Amino acid sequence: MNKSQLADRQGFTIIEIIVVLGILATLLSIGYVRFTDIARRAPLSATVETVIADLRGQQTKAMSGYAGGGSAADDYGVYFDTNSYTLFKGPVYSALDSTNAKTLLPDYITCSSVLPDSSVVFTKGDGEVLNYSTSGNTITLTQTLSGEQKTITINRYGAVLSVE
Repeated sequence: MNKSQLADRQGFTIIEIIVVLGILATLLSIGYVRFTDIARRAPLSATVETVIADLRGQQTKAMSGYAGGGSAADDYGVYFDTNSYTLFKGPVYSALDSTNAKTLLPDYITCSSVLPDSSVVFTKGDGEVLNYSTSGNTITLTQTLSGEQKTITINRYGAVLSVE
């Protein structure tokens, strides 16, 4: 082949193709690791926000005097179980109450609590925590795949103090 024929050839060498494929493989693997980490953390953060919103909703019902289909205002609370939590009306949780609203936690998320009777009860009128314990009122949600935990701490006034 003469010089003019070589100059007319176009394309990439095998080395160039291997380098480009190596770079692409590296970028894709980094992206995959990042995506799976986000996919593991997202349900826990969303669940914590949902639990906090439900706690605040129950406190608001107690403070506003919401009768909830009954004839008089009442206390409202949230009962926590390992794989679910239940919104209830009244000073004490009863599993047999038909007005309870049970919410299942997402797969791979579990709940443990340091609460009297595994529940937080807000008093009618002022919304303070009826069953406040000086040893602590905390709810810990755990993402079992990653081991990540978030703890919700509630003070005697029903305010969420921290999420760690």
